[in-house]
Amino acid sequence: MQGGRSFSHGRKKKRLHGYLKWEREIPRQMKSSDVGSLVSRLMGELGYAERLAEQGAITKWEEVVGEKIAAEAEPRSIKNGVLKVKVKSPAWRQELTFLKDKILGRLNDKIGRTVVSDIRFL
Repeated sequence: MQGGRSFSHGRKKKRLHGYLKWEREIPRQMKSSDVGSLVSRLMGELGYAERLAEQGAITKWEEVVGEKIAAEAEPRSIKNGVLKVKVKSPAWRQELTFLKDKILGRLNDKIGRTVVSDIRFL
């Protein structure tokens, strides 16, 4: 401090536990949209994008089939596009087998692309 004035020279004051700490301002290098696309690309390269899409089938199950069917049939797992669904009774298993193509179509439409290729009712 000279003559009652303070000079920061591109630095910013930050109070930390009662003490002043000087931080240098760093110009922003990337836009938020760049970070989002970078994360998406990284997820794809690591193989997580497909797994996240598959998990979308499980999380959207009740929304697609409705509350009544969801109470009788619960998705358990999905692997390589095959969704395994635990059904409470043989009667519901048969009914859902008849509805399988319709459910497949609606599920993939809800996800936005073909993720589920088959449903196995257990």
